Amino acid sequence: MKTYGPRKVILETIDKNGNIVNKKWNLMPLSEASLNKMMEHGKTGMVIISANRSAIESSNPELDLTDEFEKSLEKKGGVQGIDSDAMYDEMKNWLKQRNARADNELKKDIHDAGFSYTPVFGGYHGSDDVVDSYEPSYVVYSYNRDGGLIKFDYLEQFAIDMCRKYKQDSVYVQRPGDPPVYLDADGNQVNSTSSNNFKFNRDDEEFFTTTSRDKSHPQRFTADIVFESMYINLRPASYNENMRRIKSGEYIL
Repeated sequence: MKTYGPRKVILETIDKNGNIVNKKWNLMPLSEASLNKMMEHGKTGMVIISANRSAIESSNPELDLTDEFEKSLEKKGGVQGIDSDAMYDEMKNWLKQRNARADNELKKDIHDAGFSYTPVFGGYHGSDDVVDSYEPSYVVYSYNRDGGLIKFDYLEQFAIDMCRKYKQDSVYVQRPGDPPVYLDADGNQVNSTSSNNFKFNRDDEEFFTTTSRDKSHPQRFTADIVFESMYINLRPASYNENMRRIKSGEYIL
């Protein structure tokens, strides 16, 4: 099976002074083999969590970030004299900083809770054949960093707590032996139906992996719950890197 090689992308991170830093990063497309490995490791239960937000406003008042944004503007002297273009830039930059800070906090939350996890990066492929964004997410398993099994109820509650903390619409939850579901911050299921049905090479889906047999026919995958096209970190280049990443709790695909 032919696959694309490493892809250099720009990921926005935040430095110790709170400034946005564009960091070059090499990622690999999530292959069918890696996906199968992830799903096999997640048979005892797994969740997928992100702290990213694509917009400040939300129709759900509990998720709306407008108050936080306006407070940041007040510290700068308010909105007086800011035209519409400048306001758009302010909102865009604030959201970038918010997402970078939230992602760092989420990584720490996962580490402090002691779970094993795999970082993944979702890209949305638009109709113009350009990947518009890479959203960092974390596949979190019901194992600790030493490989010991953790009761799934604890992991599910952790996912719900993170959903609320980072003001997400929902989190992906796969209970042992059950079809995956999306749960909101109150633990309520928000998707109507679900199954364990995974299909590859569905040409009518906008979301896809960049694993491909050839450039004109990318190998796509979908389920009743759809994964966006996903990228993962490169495999370790040395023994020391491998041990460092495993010690941190990363499950390497």
